Amino acid sequence: MDNITYQASNAQGEPPSNCDDLLGLVAERNVIFVDNVANQTDLIVNAVLMALGTSIQAENYTLGLPRGTLTIWGGLIQRVRGAVGQFRGTTIIHGYRKNYHYDPRVTGRVPPSYPLTGVYEETSWEETWDATNPF
Repeated sequence: MDNITYQASNAQGEPPSNCDDLLGLVAERNVIFVDNVANQTDLIVNAVLMALGTSIQAENYTLGLPRGTLTIWGGLIQRVRGAVGQFRGTTIIHGYRKNYHYDPRVTGRVPPSYPLTGVYEETSWEETWDATNPF
């Protein structure tokens, strides 16, 4: 519905290097950045976003005037990359221009209660090596 930023983030949404905030948002279906008045001029999100359905996208990304920049400080987990804007060449004509920044902190820790792939259990295995066609 509007910006989601950590308290100590700067005006561009960048969290400080010593930030210990970490937000994870999970949608049962898709993550949709709503087309509303607050999101008409830039949108900033500090979070790792996961769409369990298909994608992360902007609502009505093919309509209206350009909305500025969608800035994400975190990460995106989606099956299919969702559209957030339309371009003619390098000129934005609808929706958002992307400004995505991966949060390297999520390689060492995950947001609280965030779903993981779990622990793998080996139930069986079979050797399939073929010396005549090793790859």
